[in-house]
Amino acid sequence: MKILALFISLSISGMLLCGCASDMFLEKRDAKLGPYATTYWRDKDTRQKSAREVEEFDEQLQLKVDKYIAIHPELPEEVKKWMSYLHVVVGMNKEQVLMLLGTPYKKKTNFRTWNR
Repeated sequence: MKILALFISLSISGMLLCGCASDMFLEKRDAKLGPYATTYWRDKDTRQKSAREVEEFDEQLQLKVDKYIAIHPELPEEVKKWMSYLHVVVGMNKEQVLMLLGTPYKKKTNFRTWNR
């Protein structure tokens, strides 16, 4: 009976340890990468978009991004790279995020003050 209890407690401890460790690695890997513009646009409403609509959206957005990058050569290389992939990342300013994702389809306002 003691062996069974020991086995169960070790199993649970191992699962908890592995779960925490895997979460730790996922947070580090995904911390900078935000939403993909096409997926965000496609999922904005419930209407299913055709493959042609998605392709047209990608082409038009890619043209806008390429033009923006050409006009702003001072952009950090990391931002240029992810903008050309149509991904939002940490380090982009509001203008760049709005270009990729458009206006928010849901706006959440929090009136709580944190310094109380």
